[in-house]
This record gives sequence, structure tokens and C-alpha cells, in this order.
Amino acid sequence: MNSVRFVCPFCPLNCDDLERPAVDPGPDEPVDAACPRLGELWHQAVRHDREAESPKAAAWQQAREWVRSARSVVISGHVADLETGRGVVRFIRQTGAEWIAPSGSRCGYAEAFSRSGGFATTLGDAAAAHQTVILIGDPTGRWPRLDQRLSRAGIVFRWQDSESVAERLAALRCQLASSRSGLKRGTQAAQGAGGEDDPDLEESRRLIAASEAVVFVIDPAIADAAGQRTLWSAANGLIADLNRHIRVSLLRFDESQTLRNVMAWLQPAPGDGLPLTERVDVATTLASRGDVDLLIWLEPWRTAVASSRQPAAADAEGGFSQVGLNWKHRITIGRTSSVGAGVSRRGAGSGPAESLGLAARTPGISMTGMVIRGDGSVALPLFSSVSSPLPTVAESLRRLVEKKVGKRVS
Repeated sequence: MNSVRFVCPFCPLNCDDLERPAVDPGPDEPVDAACPRLGELWHQAVRHDREAESPKAAAWQQAREWVRSARSVVISGHVADLETGRGVVRFIRQTGAEWIAPSGSRCGYAEAFSRSGGFATTLGDAAAAHQTVILIGDPTGRWPRLDQRLSRAGIVFRWQDSESVAERLAALRCQLASSRSGLKRGTQAAQGAGGEDDPDLEESRRLIAASEAVVFVIDPAIADAAGQRTLWSAANGLIADLNRHIRVSLLRFDESQTLRNVMAWLQPAPGDGLPLTERVDVATTLASRGDVDLLIWLEPWRTAVASSRQPAAADAEGGFSQVGLNWKHRITIGRTSSVGAGVSRRGAGSGPAESLGLAARTPGISMTGMVIRGDGSVALPLFSSVSSPLPTVAESLRRLVEKKVGKRVS
């Protein structure tokens, strides 16, 4: 079997050293076994793009009517490629819709980063230029090759406990500051910081003391939306302190990196210079919204693995319901095997919500494009491997407003 190297679109690592079957592969041909998720995701996407039915005229008519009549529209989900990102921004401008990042998003990261003076790094730099990696949380279920990609670093130490991370990072910062100022661990300052009997902090202190270059990798899933701001403030404050003595940085991955870049390119920044998407406090925003007329959910892939290991796959039902967002109508664009014209679990008002699925191509499977790696380091090409009769997500968003004239009136 002939194979070619390709850029994998299925997680923010966007590995570019994997191999897939040659052009137009059969549904059962093996894919590079280096990534345990890739085989299922690949074949599910190929099967969907080949076999899913293009949306019927009646579905488009119904979807356009929902968009036309809605007084409040929320769009969310996963944006994998630049074309989709531009399509989302165009749709927002045309309809007045509000983009809300899924609950796994890094809320408040840019604010904490700019005000605390932390330093970010990339996947390649983390592996090649750091002696020690301190990994907090366990993102390898969603990004299974992370450990392998970091293996060039000398030591990878994983925290065993992922509870109360912001508070423990603050305690580590205080303990390290006390140690540098000549105080012993048993002093009042260190005791007040807490964490004296914390094995993760003890080993972290030892590794930091012995290393000239350290990178922290923090899984954002360890904190809910409300706790993201505190988490990143604690992490970046610690890193800023340590950089007075050694080289320390943070490696972060953003599932929405491509969309965030597109938004930064295509819309003016707020007065404080931060991208609009970094200013959205998801929990507060959703709680204040209450009911919306229309939710548009972008789902480029959905499999048993993705559903069980990726919180974002269930955010439209689970994550939003936790903060009280209800909707009258829902349109899912992309993978629609689990969504049809039927009943959704979250209905606005007293009745059930109506759901409509519009199948679309999968980026990097049946459509070409570009993706920005989740650490923001580089843009990578996505190549089409199979043919598909489906529209792209961006084309679908464009069709939803084809017959819409003027702005929606309140």
C-alpha cells in the first residue's frame, strides 16, 4: 500500500509527520498507528464525507428561515481551518451572531499573560530547548502523541494530583521566593503558602533548582470556565518570577487557535489591545444570555473516541446546559450522524428545541485548506484525500444568509 505524509487536523498538535493511505484510500486501509486516535477518526471522516447526503432544499429553506427570524443567535463549536474561521467571522458580521467558545477554551489567558509577564513557547522549542517539562493534568487522552512529541526534553515530570492547581501554583511561587530569599521551608512565609507536604510541589522545586530551562504544560481541562482566569494568572505569575533566574516558559494549546487568529486579523481589537475572543468570560456570558433563539454548532468530526475523550464534542448539550443556556432551534453543521430534524435536550421556554443537521466536508479529508497549530507556532497545509459532494462549513454558513437582506430588526 502506498502512503503519503500529511498534516493531521484532529487535535491541536497538528502532527505533520504521520502517514495516511495514498489518494482516495479504501475505508478499511490502515492509517499510521503512531497515533491511537487517528485510525478511527480518519476512517469515520472518510466514510462520512463519501456517504453523507448533501442537505436537501427543504433543509436549507428551514435553516435560512430560522436564521432570518431569530432575534438572538449563538455560534459555537470547533473551527479546524482558516476557511471556516473566515466564514464564521463573515457570518457574525452579517447576522449579528455571538461567538461563544466551548467550555474548554482558555478564558482570560491573554489578560493574565500580558499583565503577569509570563513567557509562552512552542511545541518544537519545548522539546528541543528545555531540560525539564512539568506536565500538569492529562491531555494525552485527547492529544495522545504529546508525550512522544516532548520526548526530546531531558525530563518529563507529570503531576499526580490535578486538583486546586491555581492555589498550588501560587504556593509553589511563594515557596520558591522564600527559598531564594534565604528562608527555610519551615518558616512562617512558606507555611502560609501551603503545600509543604505536597509531593508534586516538592519534586517541582527540586527539578526547577536543578535545571537551566523548564517548560510548564498545563491541560486547560483541569479548570472550568470560571476558573480559567485564576489558573492562567497563577501560572504566568510563577513563570515571570522564575525567569529572573532561569529560563521558564509555558506551552499551551488552544483548540480555537485558528479561529482566534482569524478574528484577530479581521476585526479591530478592543481598547486594551486584547483580541475580542480572549475577553469573553464564557460562564458569565452564557448565564446572562439565558434563552437564545438559535444555536449554530460546528462539529467537523464526531466518533466514539472523540465523544468520550473530548469535552468539546458534548459542549452543545452538556457544557452549555451547565451554565443555563437554552435555545429554541439548533443547526449542526459538519458531522450530523447524531443530529437530525428532531428534539434536542435543551429547549428554550416550555417546549422542546428543534434540531437540524447540515452535513459538511471534513477539513484535511475531503477539502484542502490551512490550519494554525494549537500553540500558534505555524500555519500548516491541509490536503484533500477523497472526493465528496458535500459543501464546506464556510459554504454552508454562506448559504444560510444568501436570501437575507438587510439587518435583523429588534
